[in-house]
Amino acid sequence: MVQHVERSVEDFANNNEVLKAHSLDLWVSTHTIMNPLTIWAAQDEGNISENEGIENDIDMQGLSPHRCLSINFNAVVLPDPNTPDLNHPNELPQAYKLDDIKVEYHPHSKLPSVVHHFADFSGSCSSEGQVPCNDAPWEPFQMQLDFEVAEIALKAAMTKEQTNRLLDLVHRSASGTDKFTLQSHDEFVRFIDEPWTANAFWNAQSQLLPDPKLLTFILYADKNKLSTFGTVKGYLIIACITNLPVHICNSNTTLGGGRVVGWLPIVAEDQKHTRKKSFVDFKNTAWHKSFYQLLKSIELHSKNGYWFECGDQTWHHLWPLILILSGDYEEQCVMALICGLKGKFPCPCQFPTGPSHRESKTYGKEREEDLKAYSLRNVENVFSTIFLTDVHRTLSIDHLHMNHEGLWEDHLWKELLFWISDLGREAATKLDTNFDAIP
Repeated sequence: MVQHVERSVEDFANNNEVLKAHSLDLWVSTHTIMNPLTIWAAQDEGNISENEGIENDIDMQGLSPHRCLSINFNAVVLPDPNTPDLNHPNELPQAYKLDDIKVEYHPHSKLPSVVHHFADFSGSCSSEGQVPCNDAPWEPFQMQLDFEVAEIALKAAMTKEQTNRLLDLVHRSASGTDKFTLQSHDEFVRFIDEPWTANAFWNAQSQLLPDPKLLTFILYADKNKLSTFGTVKGYLIIACITNLPVHICNSNTTLGGGRVVGWLPIVAEDQKHTRKKSFVDFKNTAWHKSFYQLLKSIELHSKNGYWFECGDQTWHHLWPLILILSGDYEEQCVMALICGLKGKFPCPCQFPTGPSHRESKTYGKEREEDLKAYSLRNVENVFSTIFLTDVHRTLSIDHLHMNHEGLWEDHLWKELLFWISDLGREAATKLDTNFDAIP
């Protein structure tokens, strides 16, 4: 049996040399000092009998059953004096070197301790070349194509319904039920068939909070007779809601089509003042002041919106916006307050970035000079009172009578009808249908 010396662990740590001396003088009945590791080796080999304190037991920490040797863990186990002190360079075996690294495994692993040279240990770290090759990195998907389709669905944040729809299309193409011909994104063509599919509607909605919804209008102004039996003329104002589909907006039905919402007076010409700058500014001022009487009902709502109960008994936060201003060139010059063909920027739709009526901070002659540099008239523009409305971006060419003296209506249209009628009723009906589809 191994003889133990009852000493504190603290004494052993503080005076290792003294313990070594005592271990050499210790008298053991077998005259042999046994290493603790030898005890476990003997136990594993079954060299210790039952009468030497070995008990059949089960490790309650979840380890496999084994036989344990009763050991006093409060006692100090003396090291083998023949074992070299690895902490002392002079006592290192010839096979060991300074800075060698010893790896000890858990006893239950039954793996022996291994000593590595420092250089070998540093170079033994796993590298990409040592990683085992996986022939199916897309697992748990059965096929690589399954993984790639699922990856697209995740990156696009597709919903469950959209994902199922995509998988259905893939299976239809794979089975040969339908033929898929698209090759790249370049084959997708954007087209505009409704006002809300254009950039202006999108950009305006992006400047609002998520809850409000745009209620957009087309305002059309044209000088015309106020009645079919009279000679009095005025600027008729026709409004149309562009949230409705085109076929409703352009129809002649009682619901959804364009409606006359007002008319503006025409200032009579005075030969004494015709073409004078002051008189031209006066006529433009009269036009904008009169138009304000129509817009003042939505001026506040264009800044804050308003709640409205729609036909489906649902309350919506609507935000009115003038999306399109339509008219021939004469009306467009008045709407944009430009100086027409003789100005520096005769096209009201392609106006450069510069001082506008609502941005100009100057007054009097200084303001006059600022506006003159862009051929703008010194008149307050009524459309600047409506939020998100830039008159130069809102103006739209009226293709039907943009030419001088109504060239289309008085000449080209009549000529076209003559040849269409010669083709028959079917051609005339198709012409009417196509005109109704124009945005």
